[in-house]
Amino acid sequence: MLDGARLYVDVVEINPPLIVALNIPVVLAARALGLQPALVYQLAVFALLGLSLAASSRLLRRLLPDDPRLRRGLVALLALVLFAMPGLDLGEREHLMLALILPYVWLVGTRVAGWAPPRRLGVLVGICAGVGFALKPQFLPGWLLIEVYRRWHGARRWSAPSPESLAVLAVLLVYGVIALVVTPEYFPMVRLLGAAYGRFLYDPPGRLLLTSPSSPVTLLSILAFVALRKKARHGPVWDLLLILGAGMFLGGLLQFKGLEYHFYPARACAILLLGVVCLDVPLRLERLSARAYRVVAAATVLTTSVLLSARAARHAVEGGWSGRMDAPLEEAADLIRRYADGGSVFVFSYHIGSSFPLLSYAGVESASRLPQLWILAAEYLDRLHAPPPLVFRSYREMDPAERYLNASVLADLQRERPRLLLVLRNARDHPINGYRRIDYLAYFGRNPHFAAILREYQFVTNLGEYAVYRRLEDGERRQGPPPAATPGTLDLHFGEGTGVHLLIGRAEFLLSASIFLIILAWMARREFRGHPSTAGTAR
Repeated sequence: MLDGARLYVDVVEINPPLIVALNIPVVLAARALGLQPALVYQLAVFALLGLSLAASSRLLRRLLPDDPRLRRGLVALLALVLFAMPGLDLGEREHLMLALILPYVWLVGTRVAGWAPPRRLGVLVGICAGVGFALKPQFLPGWLLIEVYRRWHGARRWSAPSPESLAVLAVLLVYGVIALVVTPEYFPMVRLLGAAYGRFLYDPPGRLLLTSPSSPVTLLSILAFVALRKKARHGPVWDLLLILGAGMFLGGLLQFKGLEYHFYPARACAILLLGVVCLDVPLRLERLSARAYRVVAAATVLTTSVLLSARAARHAVEGGWSGRMDAPLEEAADLIRRYADGGSVFVFSYHIGSSFPLLSYAGVESASRLPQLWILAAEYLDRLHAPPPLVFRSYREMDPAERYLNASVLADLQRERPRLLLVLRNARDHPINGYRRIDYLAYFGRNPHFAAILREYQFVTNLGEYAVYRRLEDGERRQGPPPAATPGTLDLHFGEGTGVHLLIGRAEFLLSASIFLIILAWMARREFRGHPSTAGTAR
């Protein structure tokens, strides 16, 4: 965009424009400083997290003036969920959203507790929360639930909206108007591709209730709340975290994808609530069930802390990344940089991790207006789960979204003449392989215009699960075969796309479960040691 490309025309991004606008200063700063944009973005995100944590700490002093133990514990948990929990999803919109709205939650808590914050503070906190919800409107139910709670527990239920509430509404309204005026192309693009995006990675809400990444810990936090809420010293903190967590979980469901970062806010809220459950009840609990819930809650929080710390240490040592090259990032980037030799790269894959951050670290441009070819995976979702053979539609049978995909890819290849093609190799043509059944060369090679372009390239090497093809120079003698359709022969270890998969037997799950059981046994021993039997009073 900074070099003249038009958003939603030359750069087709399914996300609304706000996140793109927030990245522009980052890229400008990176160019001015001569640094990698990814590094500058990470630093900017860490700065935002630090400000959110500082603001939360100040507001928690007002909300919990008489309980420094709970306040310090809650700040420590906030640091854990903001800095460590996102992992490789650092800086996703859900992550930014949660960091921006947390001070709003604590400010509402202070109002419920009877403190009237300065108007200027309310407006500032509300603007931040408004930006957060504008980044991910699917999570607006969380804001509405918090507002209902604030009014229900306020001294005057039908009083005028608070300054922070009005600020949230103002930000959302102004953002909508600016989007209509500045990026009118977004709305026709949504009409064209919205249905296809709804099918991509689709997971029905009924199944997500049971299988989403945050379902177990969310359910545990609700049960612990029900079991121990009457013992709470600071009930509004419990209530707000439960309500926020419910709104965040609903926001994850409304995206119908089941992706881990979609449910990061719900998981973070559940861990915060479980931490409060451990810290804000009497040390001595009479009921056996209440003590059992506290033990499980504490074991869950401690296990999460251990696992997140271990993951952060591993990534710091190994340089982990979210790419799908099945090769170390630097090794893959060096190879791309060497063969591209200053030219652009076109990536044939349904997954954005195939292109980014690899191309950014390699310092090469993407030749495609689309970050990934997700439209193709969405258009053939039903056929990918049907028995073989996978049959592609003729041009006449294609709907507008698939025709747009073909026209865009062809135009980009003709205009950009990329130096390299990276093609995700297809697996065996069987339903168990899901999206990986797609043979991109077979699909696009049917069109004679695509076939002519593909003949200009030759195979140079494999990069993990990808075949790399380089464009022939004028007069260069061919040394490798041109891109051509090849029947897949291998199956995936685990299905990709949608589906429910058993975790038992996976090393990561077994390690996590072992750590949890060890901590659980230790916590149970501490909880029940030295206490008289409460079997007679347990209910």
